[in-house]
Amino acid sequence: YGHELIFQIRRNDSPVGQHIVRFNPGKDGVQVIAQSNIDISVLGFNVYNFRYRSESIWQHGRLASLLVQVDDDGSLSKMSARRENDHLIVNGSAGRQILSPSIFPTDHWHCGVLQSHQVLNTLTGNPNTVSITPQGRDRLPTSTHSITATRFTYNGQLNLTAWYDAQGRWVGLGFTARDGSEIIYRCTNCQASVASKDRG
Repeated sequence: YGHELIFQIRRNDSPVGQHIVRFNPGKDGVQVIAQSNIDISVLGFNVYNFRYRSESIWQHGRLASLLVQVDDDGSLSKMSARRENDHLIVNGSAGRQILSPSIFPTDHWHCGVLQSHQVLNTLTGNPNTVSITPQGRDRLPTSTHSITATRFTYNGQLNLTAWYDAQGRWVGLGFTARDGSEIIYRCTNCQASVASKDRG
């Protein structure tokens, strides 16, 4: 990915915010910080705000710790997770839970999640049972060009669509919000994969 991954968040095809993922390698693993900011206005008046921040440490491709803070239009929540021995200890609104250390959080950037049947929902702190299946390939726009990516759908306790390029990099997200609007994360700094370049 390089140092950071930047998405424009669009609601019903209008820009409403930004999602940025930053990668900071260190001696204790890779620190990954993800931040979302959404502001929705109607007739010049702000009607909805959303702020999300997650900070995680990854060691040898596995989640070691996670802290998530959410401000959903004034409703504040927090969840944390830490790997201890052969378990992932999660503390959130549902209380303390003991999960498999191999579970992936819904930060989406790690393509290992595509082999999962259960994910850790970073908004609720709960494990979600899902079926993740490939549905074909699409051309996705960026700020300067377009990229080819495989579309994967999540069905079950979490329903969304995520796109990954030929190198397994996360390049797009889509889901239906609570109010029925369509939300799309459009990558603005994603690079064409080597396979796409080879195809011409």
